[in-house]
Amino acid sequence: MLQTARGTYYISLFFPPAITTGNETKFGILFRDNAQNPISEVSYGFKITDKNGTAIVDLKDQKAPDGTSIQKVKFEKPGPITVTVFINAVGGSPMGDFVESSDFKLGVSEAGQNATSSSTSTSAPNQTSTQ
Repeated sequence: MLQTARGTYYISLFFPPAITTGNETKFGILFRDNAQNPISEVSYGFKITDKNGTAIVDLKDQKAPDGTSIQKVKFEKPGPITVTVFINAVGGSPMGDFVESSDFKLGVSEAGQNATSSSTSTSAPNQTSTQ
């Protein structure tokens, strides 16, 4: 769980212990307020970039009516990735000029490689595996 830069919200990103190429990866997203209570009616963006900053996925205007959502992504290439979740509106109220977001630094491995290699380490808390 990461707190947004302004401290208004917390965003949790759930993912498998090993993210590999060629397989569909499910990312679970949970939105909470600064008291860590679930929030509802969230409009958000979901973006994944590679090590060069090139967008692999760039989804806008996604909805999390109950404060949770799932995104499915299939990766073609291994390497470091950054998953950015942007909160655009909560409870129907747009964020205005101050869009809240959190960046999760992850890694994608070649399918069949050892999942404990350094390319799968994270700088963000991994909600589904031990570190």
